[in-house]
Amino acid sequence: MFNCCKNIVYFTIRFILTVLFSISEIFLCITPFKIFIQLIAQLRNPNGGCPWDLKQNYESMIPCLTEETYEVIDAIQKEKISLI
Repeated sequence: MFNCCKNIVYFTIRFILTVLFSISEIFLCITPFKIFIQLIAQLRNPNGGCPWDLKQNYESMIPCLTEETYEVIDAIQKEKISLI
C-alpha cells in the first residue's frame, strides 16, 4: 500500500519541480499532468481503486509528503537530479 503513496507523491513532486524549473516546461507537462490526473482517479476509484489511497486525506499524507520532499532536496543538493 505504501507504493500507492509513493506514486502520488512522486508525480506530485515531479510536476511541481517541472513548473518551478522552467516556464516552458509547463507547456510540455500538459500530457504528463493528464496522466497524473488519470492515475489519481484510478487509485481513488471506489470501485477497484487502491484501498490505502481511498482512506487518505490531507492530514494523513503529511508524513509521506515530508519524507519524499526531503529525498528530492537531498538529490538536488547532491546534484543527482536523475534520482528525482
